[in-house]
Amino acid sequence: MIKKEILALLNNTSLTMCLTKKRKKLNQADIATIIGVNRVFVTNVENPANRAKYNIDHINLLADHFGMSPKDFLPEKAMLYP
Repeated sequence: MIKKEILALLNNTSLTMCLTKKRKKLNQADIATIIGVNRVFVTNVENPANRAKYNIDHINLLADHFGMSPKDFLPEKAMLYP
């Protein structure tokens, strides 16, 4: 793959969230409501060029809402960046 494994597959959390969002037919505003943030924050998280990321509180809220485990949103192994 290219560019650091395509930014570790768009950061496992963002990729999992995008796929879940599509499956559940939700939009960024819906996700923002679930985690209590502005829609623009979700837009920034989904943009790989932006440094915004979900934190552990966001991940816990998303996992609870979707009946998933928080670990479903995290990579299996540590991601080290130079």
